[in-house]
Amino acid sequence: MQDNSLGSFLAAVLRDRGEAKRTVAEAPPPPPRPVLLPANDDEVVEDDSIEHFSDLAFLFYQNAKGEHSYRRVTIRGIVRKPDGDFRVQAWCHEREANRTLTSSLFSPPA
Repeated sequence: MQDNSLGSFLAAVLRDRGEAKRTVAEAPPPPPRPVLLPANDDEVVEDDSIEHFSDLAFLFYQNAKGEHSYRRVTIRGIVRKPDGDFRVQAWCHEREANRTLTSSLFSPPA
């Protein structure tokens, strides 16, 4: 059973900055490749807002096609939807664009 509490979600998304910096510094950069995104990736969600802030996070994300990618994002807001899932509104540094990411598609690093 998946834990959809806000605390668990934030703990998974917002990593300790020191640990994240070490992980990024030690890991080799991923090879360049295209990232295919779902059609609704630019969806703007404005209802049921939880929080608005700006913080850098490091995510491993799985798109709708099941492809995994590493994302550096600046979080702009988090919204909890009626289905219990969260939407993260963020600036994606890899895509250089605003994105709405779905928390159920976050994946742990391999």
